[in-house]
Amino acid sequence: MRRMREKRSLIWLALVSSLAYLSTATARQVDSGNAPDPPPRLPVLVPFPECGSTVLLPVRVNGRKPRLFILDSGANSIALDQGFADSIGLRPTGSGAGTGAGAGPVPYRRYPRDSVEFAVAGVSFRSDHTISVDLSNQPGILGFSVAGVLGTDFFRLVTVEIDYDARFVRLHDPARFSPPAGAETIPLTFEHEVPHVTARLTVPGLPARTRRLLVDSGSEDAVDDSLVLESRGPLHRT
Repeated sequence: MRRMREKRSLIWLALVSSLAYLSTATARQVDSGNAPDPPPRLPVLVPFPECGSTVLLPVRVNGRKPRLFILDSGANSIALDQGFADSIGLRPTGSGAGTGAGAGPVPYRRYPRDSVEFAVAGVSFRSDHTISVDLSNQPGILGFSVAGVLGTDFFRLVTVEIDYDARFVRLHDPARFSPPAGAETIPLTFEHEVPHVTARLTVPGLPARTRRLLVDSGSEDAVDDSLVLESRGPLHRT
């Protein structure tokens, strides 16, 4: 189900304003064969390709050529594709299993903070929660090769403005960002470091119910809740 763009064409994600802001830094040249990004002067505009409601941003990993990452407010880690992580010589220090969009556990590998540096439009950072998972199915789903997922630690660093219609992301300094006139503030709660919002949902044949929903910019669904399955209205293939 595609995101309802007429109502959500322009949003701001200041998801972790209650947490300490991380300082921005110049991306350092780790691979001598690739020039580093220049120091960021926020705000900075980053275009993204047409990919439904999925936002794909170019990210440098350890100074290498930019690769596309999914911008995902519903992810509490920074995830790399396992094949990509192996190709750049990263060595995991542990492994585990978590949950993902599908059924069943998702195996992952962990990497130490000092072994991986990320840079998005010159905004450089490291993460205490860098893992790798198998993203080899993403070209068949999105039509793009995806090298990773930008989750919680990126949203700690910057305020993210997304314009779905114009297909760009603008990164703001959280300390200097002011919402434009007419913008609405929506209260968020956090569980496992990812944001949730309380909403009233109505489906055909049932009274409205209050639900707690994950704010998930990495999902193609406008609303994903079990209440939809209880609808007594006709089902539509999407």
